[in-house]
Amino acid sequence: MSRNEPRLLTHREDRGAAALALLGPALMLLPFLAQALVEPPIPGGVYLLYWFLFWFAVSRNNYILHNHCHNPMSGYRPLNRLFDYALGLVTGMTAGTWRLTHNHGHHVTHKRRNLPNHWIPFVEEDEPLLREYSLTNAMRFSAKTTPTQWFGILGVSLERWMKGGFRARYYRYIFLEATAVWLVVVALAWIDWRLCLAFVVLPHFLAHFFSRYIDYLFHVCANPRKNYEYCFSCINPSYNWWCWNAGYHLAHHNVPKLHWSRLPELHIDLVQRHPQVRRLTRSYNYSGLYALLHAYWEHVTPRPRLV
Repeated sequence: MSRNEPRLLTHREDRGAAALALLGPALMLLPFLAQALVEPPIPGGVYLLYWFLFWFAVSRNNYILHNHCHNPMSGYRPLNRLFDYALGLVTGMTAGTWRLTHNHGHHVTHKRRNLPNHWIPFVEEDEPLLREYSLTNAMRFSAKTTPTQWFGILGVSLERWMKGGFRARYYRYIFLEATAVWLVVVALAWIDWRLCLAFVVLPHFLAHFFSRYIDYLFHVCANPRKNYEYCFSCINPSYNWWCWNAGYHLAHHNVPKLHWSRLPELHIDLVQRHPQVRRLTRSYNYSGLYALLHAYWEHVTPRPRLV
């Protein structure tokens, strides 16, 4: 293979993520197949145990989708589309949702007027829940933003598609992608609504809710209008192993298209050049339930009001 030819996986570090992405839908459908093929009926306790194993396996997939949308895993477009749908089916957070609200929203707020609708509370706004650090505010922020991000993509992409213009085809694809995921959900609910609720709807909700919760942790009390003070970073090794280096959040904001495997070295460079980065870097595990308590004990200064 020549250097200019596309590679099946652009980065060798993505092998584990790619395998987990493609395995996710099979794990999600396994309870439905087991119910149809296994006799006598499987005890409820077995389904409960499998649910925890299933969630443990796929709870990282939304991080994979985030990285994939910034830096596609394959050099082949059809394989990238397969990753899009495989990850979207398991998380409910379609690739179009990430690209529209995150790549073209959260990371590019200076182009906010070009977005179809200002329907996601970006951290650059004076969001009251992001000014004060508390468990209550974290839960309220997550609950407030989850429904909009979960369902809003359908309405926004359809509206923009119907308006026409040079990006109408782009929004049409986003709408059809989200519609395809919801059609699968409806089909699985028709097969067995209880299994669908447990292995599809609940994981989708958790993926959305915890993505908003982690977003709150990284941006609360930070100053979005001051260079290198617009978010926190987490260098905890276990967290970054689990979430594909998502903890190096400021480095990611600094160079969004940089592959996740190179974020630690960029973080070290930023710490050496900008003292603010060290002050906003944490070592505890951001995925842990005690993260908010750590921040409370540190007496995080409320962010300035933006006017």
